[in-house]
Amino acid sequence: RGALEHVLAQLETCARALSGYLHSKRLAFARLGFVGDGALLEILAQAASEPHAVLGRCLPTMFAATAFLELCDERSFQGSQGPVGLSRASSSSGERRPSSAA
Repeated sequence: RGALEHVLAQLETCARALSGYLHSKRLAFARLGFVGDGALLEILAQAASEPHAVLGRCLPTMFAATAFLELCDERSFQGSQGPVGLSRASSSSGERRPSSAA
């Protein structure tokens, strides 16, 4: 019984630390406040390796009118600050808007 209480205390400490970490990310980018904890963990864990897939699943939650983003890699997008740049955005009604830098 004592071992279970110790494990529970460690689990609660871990949960508080994770909650604080996720809160700090939401403070850095307010739109993450619209994303649940599980989705935010997925974004943080996979965004570097699979940005297209993660954005496709989480985008409608963060931006109400945006249904799709077309991304390109840095080699084909000269204004990019990272490995992925925005090429075009589409709304849920099918309206398309090219990136201003494209």
